[in-house]
Amino acid sequence: MATEFHTRIYDALSREYVGEFPFYDCSFNTPLGEAGEWTGTLALEEVDRETIRHLKRALNYESAWIFVYWGATIPWHGKLVAAPWNRAEGTLAAKAAGTRSWLDQVMVGRGRDVRHSWKNMEQCQITRNLVGMVATGAGGRLKIHPDARVSGIRRDLLIEPQSYGVVGELIDNLADGENGFEWDVLARDSAADGRPEFYLGQWYPERASPGAPRHLLADTGEHANILNDPGWPEDASGRRSMIHALGDGEAPAMVTAVDYDPLLDTGRVLLTEKTSSYSGQGVTTARELAGLAHAEREQLSGTLSTLTVAVALDDPVYGSWQTGDRFRLVLRDEWLDTDLSAVRCVDHSVHYAQSDGQDLVSLELDMADSLAYSRNLVG
Repeated sequence: MATEFHTRIYDALSREYVGEFPFYDCSFNTPLGEAGEWTGTLALEEVDRETIRHLKRALNYESAWIFVYWGATIPWHGKLVAAPWNRAEGTLAAKAAGTRSWLDQVMVGRGRDVRHSWKNMEQCQITRNLVGMVATGAGGRLKIHPDARVSGIRRDLLIEPQSYGVVGELIDNLADGENGFEWDVLARDSAADGRPEFYLGQWYPERASPGAPRHLLADTGEHANILNDPGWPEDASGRRSMIHALGDGEAPAMVTAVDYDPLLDTGRVLLTEKTSSYSGQGVTTARELAGLAHAEREQLSGTLSTLTVAVALDDPVYGSWQTGDRFRLVLRDEWLDTDLSAVRCVDHSVHYAQSDGQDLVSLELDMADSLAYSRNLVG
């Protein structure tokens, strides 16, 4: 399949086009719950002197943004953070951090007198408000357009003066609670001027493509589109049957909550405990803490971790699915006879413009999530 990826640089503050350069051995990933990373290599012997001069101006670490285009879409974008020069090889090894990471570097609650409070407000609206407070497009700030997602879940959030709340962390605390949501910063070409613009993406209850497609990932005699040997992960070392969530305050008056496996009461599960602190993160009630504890225990409950599956860009067709989608996974060999109908992709890495010609994509599948999902369907 011919590569359709293009790597372009724009100035994210002025939104001016900077250039398109012949990067090769490029890779980017888009994980759930955090910012991804892009890397690419450029050989100076492949470009002329004028392009080198232009490239030196383009590598502006304050505002140079990498936009990866796949046709008319932008599957990845982020701030250029490094481009070390390797004199022996004559190459630049560029690296960029996903746009979402900028929200982990800006704050609210910086002033001495201003107090921000949301009481019984829709959680996605609180996120829009938080992003809108910082992503104004003025004073060195990115412009991030709002979305219109509604989850129906209401929450409280309090930001005291001089609390210096990091916006990304505040949103994550909302999103990671019981009945939470998933979010990211996305990009598209503006209908007004054709230049890329950022917009907020929120999904409830989980991120997925419209229509929730279930593509097949298989390594069997009848059908095989898996390119690697994925193995079979199984590890219970991180499993915990009881989680204690710790909130604000000092012992013995600290706000706490606990979540535990109901099978503990039957004596069929071994007691294993863990504490997690949410102090200073805007969690104000024991109910919110309990939701966070439950989410963490569910995450740790499985014995299977993640499985990495490599596929070609045309099977399943790249662009017809995204991180967050669920796949049918079929593996059959002398040990395995596995057919899981809803394995969730929690990260995917695209490798394009590869010098060996082997462009492909690898999917990180959350095996524990697939089993929990199946249990919920049965229940």
